[in-house]
Order: sequence, then C-alpha cells, then structure tokens
Amino acid sequence: MHISRKRTCHSCRGRGGREGGATEKCSSCQGSGVKKMYQQLGMGLVEMHGTCQDCQGAGCVLAAADRCSVCEGQRVAVESKIVEVEIEAGAGEGSKIILVGEGDQLPNKDAAGDVHIVLKEKEHKVFRRTGLDLETDVKVDIPERIDPSLCPKLEEILGERMEIVLKGDEEEVNLMPYEGQRVSGDREQRWGGRNTPGGTAQDSEGFEFGESDEPPCRQS
Repeated sequence: MHISRKRTCHSCRGRGGREGGATEKCSSCQGSGVKKMYQQLGMGLVEMHGTCQDCQGAGCVLAAADRCSVCEGQRVAVESKIVEVEIEAGAGEGSKIILVGEGDQLPNKDAAGDVHIVLKEKEHKVFRRTGLDLETDVKVDIPERIDPSLCPKLEEILGERMEIVLKGDEEEVNLMPYEGQRVSGDREQRWGGRNTPGGTAQDSEGFEFGESDEPPCRQS
C-alpha cells in the first residue's frame, strides 16, 4: 500500500532553513503566535484562539531568502512510503487496521501519528458473503455427484480440490469438511450438516461427532 505523510525535512534537519538565517514577522498571526477563529453558534459568533500553525506560536518565521527550498520553511516535507498491510482471515466490511507511527509528524516532534485503514468489501463475481460463509447459486443438471469441472463458475475457484456431493433419493451422502480458512476465535468445525459450537457437528439426522471422529456416511 502506498501512503504519503509529512515527516521532518531531511534537507534542513527540521530547522526550516539556513541555520542563523534572518527572521520576519509571521504574516498569518501578525507576530502574535496566536490565530483567532470564529464559529457560528446559534444567532451569534464564538471567538476561539489557537496556536498559529505557520510559526508554531513563535510569531516569526525565517525570511524567504533563507528558507529551505525543500520544505519552504515548514520544517516538515511530504514523503512517500510503501507499507505492507496484513488483513486477518475473516475481516469484513468496516474492519479497522491501525499502522502505528506511520502517519504525519509535526515540526520538532519525535512521535508521529497513526494511519487508520477501514476495510471495504469488494463485490465478487462468483461468491457473496454471509457472515463468515461464502455462498453462490449454480444451476446444474443433477447427476449422482458434481465435479467442479462440470461447473465452470466453481472450477475457477475450487479447481480439483474437492467434490460437491448432492443428496437425492436413494443416494449415499458422505459428510466432509467445508473448505476455508479458520479465523481467530472460531471454534466451529464445519461439516456437511448443521454447525454446532465447540468442535461438534450434527448431520441432517441428528448424528453428532467431534473433531476426532470420522464423518459418517448416511443412506437417505
């Protein structure tokens, strides 16, 4: 991920210009070091005072001739960086990732701010997300067993990793684990029946089995 942030200018080492350079009155605060701001509140105006960001409250800035050509006297310059962002399994819409210390840096401050990343889900051409599960609808003719190669939409995603078993009249159903990536804190074992917490699952006839049990075969 590419980010841009303000960091201490390396050209002038955060001084803003030539060491010992001439100074002049800050034009933003007129030398007071404080800026006045006004905010509408009801039928009147509220006057607020804050430190001038141009001179950092000093009331003066370096003369134009002595300012750093890189940061133009601001003491910080914009720099770019490529950062690696790790997205945990199961992260969804609105999940937040915080990159500590990768944000902007104020003049004469060692610590930098953080970067907050909010995830937004992108629509997939095959699957839709429901909680931690992925769902899709496929129209097929019903043979005894469906191989992913018979379903072009699924072949692209599943390849030859698994066989999709359909339950019909007089058909033997072999329960098998669903494929997917386990997420942090998820203790469910997902099989071809109903999911129950704590590593125990039930098939459609109520037969329970745990993590160490072999999934049973049933005759419809």
